[in-house]
Amino acid sequence: PYTGGRDAGHVPSPTCDHVYTRSSARSPGQAVTARWLIRWRVAWVGGTTAGGASGSLDDLTSATAARLVVAEAQALVTS
Repeated sequence: PYTGGRDAGHVPSPTCDHVYTRSSARSPGQAVTARWLIRWRVAWVGGTTAGGASGSLDDLTSATAARLVVAEAQALVTS
């Protein structure tokens, strides 16, 4: 459920992340492709002016992809 008043862009997700363990330098085009797929499910309830009507909308899926360059920095400590 949506909770208003929060900036979802700054809330970490417990189920939607990926850690790259190496750079994309040896990948084709020196980049990797990330894909996102979001399924929207909407149910609604009207207030008293709507006579308490309720319903749901058909599921909607949106998707996109982006090419990302994954960089890394390595250090060697000798002393």
